[in-house]
Amino acid sequence: MKTQFSFLLIILFPLFSSSQNFASNDTEWVYDDSGFWASGISTFSFDSDTTIASRTVKKFRRDVQSYFNGTTDTIRRELFPVYYYENNGIVEFSRNAINFDTLLNFQADPGQNWIVYFGYNPNNNFQATDSFMITVIDTLSINMSGQNVFAQALLYEFENDGRTFSLQDTAIENIGLQRAFISPEDRLLSNIIADGSILTLRCFKNPQFGIVDFENDADYGDFNYDCTQLSTSISEEIIQELINVYPNPASQRLQVESKWNKELSVEIFDLSGRKLREAIISEGLTEIDISLLSSGMYVLLLDQQYAKRFFKE
Repeated sequence: MKTQFSFLLIILFPLFSSSQNFASNDTEWVYDDSGFWASGISTFSFDSDTTIASRTVKKFRRDVQSYFNGTTDTIRRELFPVYYYENNGIVEFSRNAINFDTLLNFQADPGQNWIVYFGYNPNNNFQATDSFMITVIDTLSINMSGQNVFAQALLYEFENDGRTFSLQDTAIENIGLQRAFISPEDRLLSNIIADGSILTLRCFKNPQFGIVDFENDADYGDFNYDCTQLSTSISEEIIQELINVYPNPASQRLQVESKWNKELSVEIFDLSGRKLREAIISEGLTEIDISLLSSGMYVLLLDQQYAKRFFKE
């Protein structure tokens, strides 16, 4: 325990920061990617934070594993990234890091709609003025990993060569679109051009829900993928956002505020590695009595993995 403990002292020390709930650094999506020519999966994972137009935007990379239909050789490649920005339940996205459109609006009521432009996708031949409409047709609650999550039933509508194409989908708060890939245009294109892809959410992972397997809710292609391949580890940055320890320094009581929907073990050690206190906390605020501790530096160990320093006056 002392060896692990000394390592953890180094890696977790910064203060807390606010973050968006959609597309956090530990979010991953795995989409089925089945088209006329090939079958496979597209995995989206965090790449970096970047500043665009004075806003901090999340950049996600897209990695594709696929094989041409009729063969067994798997091809791996990285395609265009996607950029996300969230503010108060409104999620904007971009493929070129210049033009942003509203992808999700969880504040919208049934009947409200907005426009998304095809032309901002660098991988299609549409003009910048080509667009489709997203309309909220209903709101609902979905049980996800034991939690009731807000969702919207959406309708996409697009006109091409005098024909109207429409598609329904479900937008799940903090998760995204269930049946239309990162953007509905990809699903709509599959109805218009012969080599379009059918892209359906297969697996999802973030700190709030853990790993979610949508296998029972979708019709996938022939490419095999096990959702448990997604890592369940949580980054240090996300822990800083989920767990708040204050005041620091503290004299009599230490407050541990958790936004994590799971029970966590809490242990207090002195700098020699000696355990002095232990408790179990759940989501919400927990108060720990430290009045009998001597003045000095201590370490709070969470879930036997994540450490935070505090000073006792």
